[in-house]
Amino acid sequence: MTGGQSKPVKLWDVSNPQAPRQIGSLDSLWIEHAVFSPDGTRLAIIRGEIVRLFEFPSLRELEPLRGQPGIHNWLAFSPDGRRLASAGGNLCIGIWDLQHPEKLQTLKGHDKDSQSLAFTPDGNTLVSGGTDGTVRLWDMSTNSAAVP
Repeated sequence: MTGGQSKPVKLWDVSNPQAPRQIGSLDSLWIEHAVFSPDGTRLAIIRGEIVRLFEFPSLRELEPLRGQPGIHNWLAFSPDGRRLASAGGNLCIGIWDLQHPEKLQTLKGHDKDSQSLAFTPDGNTLVSGGTDGTVRLWDMSTNSAAVP
């Protein structure tokens, strides 16, 4: 995927790089981050305060995820694809239930922006890194900070 600042968002098939697919509704949007679900059936894209979801490969837009204030700049799908974590400049991490597009939880713990997110392979822990120089572990069974 390529795109951003006044450039159309395009998906590139490495088997046919001469014919990228343009995502129509994202033609002139700045994209902070994009990620595919583990099974490859959904694409999540951050556009400011909104997380936009698309079916893949049809690129049909699904209900956007709203309710997490501030600019998002990082996304991570859980390994089973049922949850999506978003983080950014509001000192919070949003956890979304994708089966019922609603925010499950807001995690707070970093003193500055969160800049990276990753689920462990079993999906039980979310790891977040912040510009405050900390790495935090979150227990997904309780949606709270895990004790090291």
